[in-house]
Amino acid sequence: MQDPSPPVPIQSSAPSPTQGTPPVRQRRAQVALWLVGGLFALALVAALRAVAPVAIPVTFAVLIALAVLGIALFYAVVLLERIFAGWAERPVS
Repeated sequence: MQDPSPPVPIQSSAPSPTQGTPPVRQRRAQVALWLVGGLFALALVAALRAVAPVAIPVTFAVLIALAVLGIALFYAVVLLERIFAGWAERPVS
């Protein structure tokens, strides 16, 4: 009598609960960066109003620049985290 072939594991087509969602630490970092960026933008607008009449186009240009810098800072922190703490992440299987 032949030995039966080993059982094949059943692959589920449903995504795992963690698939597609960022880790909690990463989500917290995103929220923190948004809050810091927003507070910095509000402080900048308040400082501009105290110094001189606000030039609306310049203010919006500065806010857009701050948003871009905030996104760049986020990705810089993610890169640094992968460099210094990437070894601690478990592989997804």
